[in-house]
Amino acid sequence: MKKSIFILFLSSSYIANSQDFIFSQYFASQPYLNPALTGFFDGSYRINAHFRNQWAPVAGGINTFGVNGDVKFGDNDPEKDYFALGMCAYRDQQFSRVSNNLARLNASFTKRLGYGELAHFLSIGANAGMELRQVNTDFTFVNPGTPETPQFANIFAPNAGLGLNYQVIFPSFANVFVGGSVDHLVSDRTSIFNSNETTAKRIIVYSSARLRVTDKLFLLPTVLHAKQATSSQTNLGVSAQMLMRNYYTDKTNIQVGISSRLSNSTYDAIIGTIRYENKGLMLGLSYDHNLNELSQSTGGYGALEFTVGYIGLVTRAIKSRAECPDMKSF
Repeated sequence: MKKSIFILFLSSSYIANSQDFIFSQYFASQPYLNPALTGFFDGSYRINAHFRNQWAPVAGGINTFGVNGDVKFGDNDPEKDYFALGMCAYRDQQFSRVSNNLARLNASFTKRLGYGELAHFLSIGANAGMELRQVNTDFTFVNPGTPETPQFANIFAPNAGLGLNYQVIFPSFANVFVGGSVDHLVSDRTSIFNSNETTAKRIIVYSSARLRVTDKLFLLPTVLHAKQATSSQTNLGVSAQMLMRNYYTDKTNIQVGISSRLSNSTYDAIIGTIRYENKGLMLGLSYDHNLNELSQSTGGYGALEFTVGYIGLVTRAIKSRAECPDMKSF
């Protein structure tokens, strides 16, 4: 007899199939979202840290945290192509019972397709890494009518992914980009139970824009859709970006935004976000308010998310791509 029986208000297949996490502030972990976004910023190098606490009132909830960093090469001249390298590491701990850990290396190459007034950029990226799933085997998942006991405490699995990102810049009024990625192209058996189940491929498509309203005010609409096995997620939102001080010298600005999340075509949450940037330092805070039936179990508490990052220059000789690859468009 096991010491405890852990009954999830999610089905056990959520953990058994290892659905990937996606942050609400997904723009703060771009290389995790799409390896083609490695190096997608205005500077020489970038470092970000991310923490998310979800459904805290239920057995400690889900805590996801990690870091990512990337650096660009050959970007001293905005008229030329460049490539970037990066790495990321995250831990997704679910109800103090199961944790998914991953480490990845990312690489991308960006080709400039247009010159003059209208600039186009096409980026292709790839990632490769390992994942480690850890589980406390001293409990039982309860699936409808069928208790299941985990058979493995630790499982290692390789992972690989590919991505594309296309960007077009209209200097006077807009910066628009669209992209997509496929993850888990290479995946070994990952079930914690005694089965040959593997992690399903994760497919993500997204688009965003930075639209000029006035010299000091910009609107940033975003849309993202992710699908993995039978689960899907769609985020729709818009942020207002207000430029402050000497923006083109210090990059000082503040963003306030709201978005909605649909899970399997059902409204799941309303998300509020605030973000501040100054001289390369970036701080972000967001809150997810549950709209589905889980709100009764969580007291309405969805998720609290905090990000901190820094974009730096190796030398001031680098020429800014002026509103081109930078995080303020996502």
